[in-house]
Amino acid sequence: MAEPEIVVGDLQSPYGLAFDADDVLFVSEAGANRVTRIEDGRADPFAQTGPRPLGIAFDDSGDLFVAESGRHHLILISPDEAVEVYAHSCKGRRFARPHQLCFAPTGDVLFSDAGHGDQTDDGCVYRADLDGEVSEIVSGLSSPAGMVLSEDAEVLFVSERGQNRIVSLEIDDDGQLQNQQVFVQFDDSAGAEALLFDAQGQLYASRPGHGIT
Repeated sequence: MAEPEIVVGDLQSPYGLAFDADDVLFVSEAGANRVTRIEDGRADPFAQTGPRPLGIAFDDSGDLFVAESGRHHLILISPDEAVEVYAHSCKGRRFARPHQLCFAPTGDVLFSDAGHGDQTDDGCVYRADLDGEVSEIVSGLSSPAGMVLSEDAEVLFVSERGQNRIVSLEIDDDGQLQNQQVFVQFDDSAGAEALLFDAQGQLYASRPGHGIT
């Protein structure tokens, strides 16, 4: 078993992790309202955000997208550290709690919205295209959190914390999600947060209070 090593400490509620094109690590600090760069064992503030930045991911052009839960925004941080609101609503309806995000092969950003409460079924997954136009591609989820695409980008896996399960959704030719199925149902109440595939196609889930499944 590998021994864990602390890369950097004294972060305020670290959440999302992402590497840029130069393999420099970035982390969202939900308790400090910022994104921080981690390099050579040193933490340097990269950009100030609004309250509770959660999921983060870089696109191919080096822009960093952040799911900002506190102000209900999807924000974009450019390589020169300029911060702008990329999207805040879908057809006039404000986002509730943007949580995690990932990129489709088309360059569109997919992101989960946990809805207004952990025991409600008003969570969803949105898609924002390259022009910032937002569409809802699946609804009726119970506090969705982590998301990850299969290697062939044909199936999206979403952790539904409110139902203590992970669901799978097929992506059709128009980029819509269909054929929702339960991939795994947990027998306890811990649920799952972040999701990640390894090189062998095994799915890993972080589970607060339980570790990694």
